[in-house]
Amino acid sequence: MTAYNILINNVKQKKIKFYFVLSITRSNSTTLALALSQAPEIGRQINMPFFFESVPLNHEFHHKGLEEEMPDTLSAEMVANRINKIINPILQNDRTISTIIHDHFDFLTREEYLNLLRELGNDFIFCFRDPKIQFLSHILSSTNYFLIKNPSINNKKVFSYSDLLYLLHVFKNNHDNFSDKFNEIVKLKGIELNKFDESDDRTIFNDGFDSYIKSNFNTDSVDMTNSKFDWIKEKFYFLLNLQKNELELSWKNALNTFNFLNSNVKVDKPNIIDKPNIIMIDGDKLVRNPEVSLKAIIDRIDGISFTRDMIDNWQKFTGKDFVCFASRIMSSGSTNNWNGECQNSNKIKILNDERPFLTSDLLMEDFNLVLNQAQEVYNFFTLISIGRIQKLEKI
Repeated sequence: MTAYNILINNVKQKKIKFYFVLSITRSNSTTLALALSQAPEIGRQINMPFFFESVPLNHEFHHKGLEEEMPDTLSAEMVANRINKIINPILQNDRTISTIIHDHFDFLTREEYLNLLRELGNDFIFCFRDPKIQFLSHILSSTNYFLIKNPSINNKKVFSYSDLLYLLHVFKNNHDNFSDKFNEIVKLKGIELNKFDESDDRTIFNDGFDSYIKSNFNTDSVDMTNSKFDWIKEKFYFLLNLQKNELELSWKNALNTFNFLNSNVKVDKPNIIDKPNIIMIDGDKLVRNPEVSLKAIIDRIDGISFTRDMIDNWQKFTGKDFVCFASRIMSSGSTNNWNGECQNSNKIKILNDERPFLTSDLLMEDFNLVLNQAQEVYNFFTLISIGRIQKLEKI
């Protein structure tokens, strides 16, 4: 029996119940998934089972079209096998193992993945964020991860939101002066730039950059000492394009996933009967009012109960496995993979201030086009989000 069929059979036999958190990148979705995992009914949390390492970084993939490249790298059968490896050792005959699965829309590029989702569960929480805020957050996160030497969250010598907004302004309006302004910030803040040592796992970004230079400047080699090229400007432009491509893909996949899950039952999938339970949550509303948001989500889900631990007392080592397939720690056999801003936290960091956001005057025309398309999807999701539904229910 295939891994796919084994997994589906375990769901049918009620040995496993899945709750899906599907998200736009940089939408506070990690916080949401970890908070929900604190429910006493939850035994496992699996992060990023659809992840494939080259997807967000490889320049060739973006330009050839991710949808065509993915089947050769990760099949639904392989995803099912990943999940089985985590779930099968703990299956029991007398109880259901409830599991949170968290993944990003970036990777839901194929109908076979969506079919797998639909057969595995009925509860889907969509976590999203205003793209003007989300896109800026993603660019900042990527800039600090790929361009500085030490991207640790404890490193204070990094680019800030104000730095990035200024650099975007300069990049668009005073293109030739960009590298000078970039270096001024680096020197003022004492930032150490990443030299892309071969032992660094971020060299995949450099490989993509090499491909970009070779294809766009008709050269066979990339010599960083060659003064012919403004390397800082080109690297920043390459980074922006990566984030633009991911933004476009993520929001498009989010809408496609929503439409697919709401589509009619397929003749060849007779086990799919119930209309899916899709819950929409704006990640910024979650961190501004976590108790109201979490209770609103849980009120619409069977099998999970609210506890205060979800907000301010995360238990990280209680026998639950927090597995992340996007983490290199997986190769060492570790199962408690907490990363990103949640790595050193045990609670939801409540957001009280307004986050900066992108405006059209900071972006080039092709970037604004993608941002506007994402905004349309965001506006639609907002209309059917739990905050909006709660207001309508009170009328």
